[in-house]
Amino acid sequence: DETDVTFSIGKLIDEAVCQPLVKTAEAAAAKVVEKGQETITSLNESAAGSDDSESDGDTGSNSIKRRRLGEMVPLVPLVEAWWEEQPGDPTTKLFVLFSEMADLRRRAIQLLK
Repeated sequence: DETDVTFSIGKLIDEAVCQPLVKTAEAAAAKVVEKGQETITSLNESAAGSDDSESDGDTGSNSIKRRRLGEMVPLVPLVEAWWEEQPGDPTTKLFVLFSEMADLRRRAIQLLK
């Protein structure tokens, strides 16, 4: 009785390495986006609080900052669309995403100064 056993190293690597890596990268990207949105919300709230506490009447710049942050489109759909459109290695895409989120955070903080 002979039993045919087939083995595909490519399939094994895909199932054992690639698919879990993609799932992990997608989950990490979703967490980064969620954290970015929380940061933006927090910045909006602190800008609103500083508008309310201004007594010299110069609230124009703070209201502009709050308006600009408030007008940002939700990041999750943008990141998901970008992730699907971009070819290449998930690790590289995750690095690019982290870099862009850090830059977005830096620019948001700069706008609130």
